[in-house]
Amino acid sequence: MSIPKRHHYVPRVHIRKFKSNEGYYLLMKQAGIIKNPKSSNHFFVKKELNTIADSEGNKDHKTFEKELADKWDNKFNYYEVI
Repeated sequence: MSIPKRHHYVPRVHIRKFKSNEGYYLLMKQAGIIKNPKSSNHFFVKKELNTIADSEGNKDHKTFEKELADKWDNKFNYYEVI
């Protein structure tokens, strides 16, 4: 299993609610184009956002991310796509 190093600063549970049958619509405003990605893997992501380092510099990429997911991800399933 891979170690998550890219963390979403907008939870994926929220991002998923904007998905249509065709995927997502992403406006690249400066380029003047619209993309249609099928996955939200690259939306609202920052490298090591939820990474914790101990006093020796060892990085823990999983604990805080898992804690956030356990506490919050299932609490927002009541949104409906309109």
